[in-house]
Amino acid sequence: KPDDTGGFFDSENLTVKNLTNTELVLVGGHIQITFNRVADATVEKYIKDYSPDFSQDNILGSWKRIIDCGGLNDEDNEVDYYQFKPDGECTIVYVYSYGGYTNIDVDTCSWSIDGENLTLRFDDGSLEFSVKKVTSQEMVLIYGNAIRWNLSRVSEAEVAKYL
Repeated sequence: KPDDTGGFFDSENLTVKNLTNTELVLVGGHIQITFNRVADATVEKYIKDYSPDFSQDNILGSWKRIIDCGGLNDEDNEVDYYQFKPDGECTIVYVYSYGGYTNIDVDTCSWSIDGENLTLRFDDGSLEFSVKKVTSQEMVLIYGNAIRWNLSRVSEAEVAKYL
């Protein structure tokens, strides 16, 4: 709450003093914490750099997801490749490696983005994701309520070798 001096005062245990454009000092018990105010331009740059942009343009291209299958050696895994195309089609390549053997499956679906909701539609159903992060090299999706998918951008050539 503002007090008469232009500072803020809150409860018996926490006092906020010296609220100016440059410094904020919190005094609580025996602990003093100082926060320096940053320029608005710094805050705007942070928001621009770290706010997710879930537009179609940022999702287009090829992405890779590695799933550790818990096998006997480090090569036992599944690598899924997703190619999001501008026409709404998605090609998915599943590369399974286990015990020295590799199996490749290819599937297609359609995809759409609405806000932070990404939908993959297959002939027999769909998958709904919440997009949590998209950068030029990384995408983080949440499936259901808690399953996190970490994807990294790859070249079209890396996917093409399996098609």
